[in-house]
Amino acid sequence: LVARPPSELWRHFGFEAPEAAGVPFIQALAHVPSWLTATGCSFQDLIELVSTRFINADDALALESLGADCDPAKVSIRGLDEARLSRMLRFLRLRRRLGWSFVDLDRALFALRAVELDAAVLEKLVHIRSLCKQLDRPVADLLVLWAPIDTRGPDSQFDRLLRTRAVAWRSADDRTFALQEPGRAELEHTSDDLDAVVHGLLAAFRVTHDELAIARTIQAGRGTPARLDLAGLSAVYRVILLARALHMRLDQLAGLLRLVPAEADPFRAADPAASARFVGIVREVQASEFTPERLVYLFRHEAEPRRDPSPLEAQVQAVIAGVRRGLLDAYAETARPTQAASDTLRQKLALLLDAQLVEPAMAVLDPRTRVSAGMRRDFFDRHLARFFPDLKLAAARLFGSAATSTSPAPVAHEASPGTGETPQ
Repeated sequence: LVARPPSELWRHFGFEAPEAAGVPFIQALAHVPSWLTATGCSFQDLIELVSTRFINADDALALESLGADCDPAKVSIRGLDEARLSRMLRFLRLRRRLGWSFVDLDRALFALRAVELDAAVLEKLVHIRSLCKQLDRPVADLLVLWAPIDTRGPDSQFDRLLRTRAVAWRSADDRTFALQEPGRAELEHTSDDLDAVVHGLLAAFRVTHDELAIARTIQAGRGTPARLDLAGLSAVYRVILLARALHMRLDQLAGLLRLVPAEADPFRAADPAASARFVGIVREVQASEFTPERLVYLFRHEAEPRRDPSPLEAQVQAVIAGVRRGLLDAYAETARPTQAASDTLRQKLALLLDAQLVEPAMAVLDPRTRVSAGMRRDFFDRHLARFFPDLKLAAARLFGSAATSTSPAPVAHEASPGTGETPQ
């Protein structure tokens, strides 16, 4: 209903046919009371609609009155045709769906350089509405992210910022930020440098000298020199506004701007989707344990002397010493000893066997104990053999060459009573 021109336009205004009582529907709607009844708008709505750049950029539409008063019954719409009427209908539907004013929607479409209400423009408006909610800012404030500061109308963002008494007092000249007439598309007096108007900008943007310097540096690094013209003032202010909306310092914003990819450039002209991606990245950073300074230090090896996020030299040495001690302990626990002392052997066996098997294993492996050869080999086969890659070699070294046979080891025989024989 918005992205495409409607067919049979007359039906959308309540007409049953292209003509009513022999009068074409466009001619009938040119009479203001008929137009107000068909659209459900107020007379003030019609005045604002006809004043928008999207509907009436060429000033072909006009409200003409037959009398000296402003009685709507005596007013007609001059220049109304089917194409213009279709444009008005879609604009009205979009405005009602968004809940924005006529002025704000017109400003948004102008900032997006929209010449038609197609699907691409609607998607951009969705991103703008989402950003307004995320950043808790009115739509008129955020439009400077993608376009110059709006100068249209007495309540424009330009006048609210730069045409105030405080700015005129700090600038010592109320014509410093005057706009060219007609059109108000550029300053009357432009310059290649902002130094002469710094005090006025501090009052207008409500920033400190250091913050203004950072904002100028950011845009200069992006290829937009801080000139005294509408584009230069807009470039500086959009940086300040975004940092304020994200609750970040300007130096933190500068660091993140150097880290994000091109498709997340928040200041790309007429591209609120890129701004939405940047805001998403910022929210992820703010929810993490990493500050922008640490990320810049990690990925670009950059740090300010006053805010160096890197560890102190003493901290680095302490960590290295701890790692070295840990490695030495690990080596001591796992290295092969030069001599297998009983305590060392017992510790090693405790790493491999259950606790109740450690002492029996010590007895089996110690040739001085009175454990029969069969019991030694049996214990070896059941509990120790799995630890040796070469079973025969291990048995030969532990029990002698006689134990290398694959046949079971002989079982020890007890001495017969009264024979006086010693057990094997």
